[in-house]
Amino acid sequence: MIFYLVISLFAYNVSAQDQGINRLVQVDSYRLFSDKGFSFEYRLIEGSDVSVMDVYIKNSDRSSVLSVYKAPASLAGRKIFMDGTTFWMLDKKMRDPIRISSRQMLFGQASAGDITRLSFSDAYTIVSETIENDVVILELLAQAGKEISYPKVKLEVRSSDSRPVKAEFFAATGTLMKIIHYEEYRTINNKILLVKFRMVNALNKAESIIELSNFREQTLDSRFFSREGMKALK
Repeated sequence: MIFYLVISLFAYNVSAQDQGINRLVQVDSYRLFSDKGFSFEYRLIEGSDVSVMDVYIKNSDRSSVLSVYKAPASLAGRKIFMDGTTFWMLDKKMRDPIRISSRQMLFGQASAGDITRLSFSDAYTIVSETIENDVVILELLAQAGKEISYPKVKLEVRSSDSRPVKAEFFAATGTLMKIIHYEEYRTINNKILLVKFRMVNALNKAESIIELSNFREQTLDSRFFSREGMKALK
């Protein structure tokens, strides 16, 4: 299997690599409100349970994200800081943040947040590309040296504009973990942005709806985007 992937990578010529990078950049553009830091509201619906948080993207560093819960009341004030492959959580009554393991990031609300912030162009390489009708099916593998939750992704995009349609996320073992159906887009500030997607847990078939709204160009000061900085945010 490893030999096959190596051959596939070398067979993918330079021109195709450039086209692939451009395609993934275009895929990511549907989730980037601004090239700089920005923020938005994130709503996670799991059956009758609804969680709401404000998500802040650090200026000039998309891998650094701070989320602050607003609802439900039991979680209000909780902070989740994601810096590359490192994740920290801080509850209202805690003095110091605790680290969230990579395994914990594969499940529940943390998983949804990790997928929301994922940048395909920064983390993956295209190793195969096929076309079925008006859909391009891309097989992605994590770039060398990238420690990410899902080392393999099967991504389906529209051939006309690279708008994401569906994605399947696989663990390092090859087990299918999550299936994402990208369901709704909206034009905001002259940009077409993803505003709703449905996440299916492939292991237990549980479904979650994620809605993104209230996009704005403001974000937090850079000093808050750290393990110590998140403690200072009130």
